[in-house]
Amino acid sequence: MKDKIILDNAKFFVHLGVSEKELKKKQPIFVTIELLCDIRSAAKEDDIEKTFNWEQIHERMFELISSQQWRLVETLAEKLASCLLKNFSPQAVRVRVEKPSSLKGKKVHFCAVDIERKP
Repeated sequence: MKDKIILDNAKFFVHLGVSEKELKKKQPIFVTIELLCDIRSAAKEDDIEKTFNWEQIHERMFELISSQQWRLVETLAEKLASCLLKNFSPQAVRVRVEKPSSLKGKKVHFCAVDIERKP
């Protein structure tokens, strides 16, 4: 059985893009993360210290995302995965970053990068 802690479609505003025009104004992105872990002990003891604190995860994501300008969604996804693995030590992490404004006018809802990483 695989247990997961999931934060779904967290919205952030970030300077992200290849062109100078894209980088000038913050754009919305949506981030979904899944941390693979064993939650049985936390559930059995009803103890937040034995699981991942959602608030802390979100704060760490916000700190990283807002720390700089990003050219590629791929880079941001990789950095988020590395940060989550380092700071929370899950068995594995999945990160999905969606950028809705990538192909404006092309009838594409969003473009995304979806990665899975292990320590």
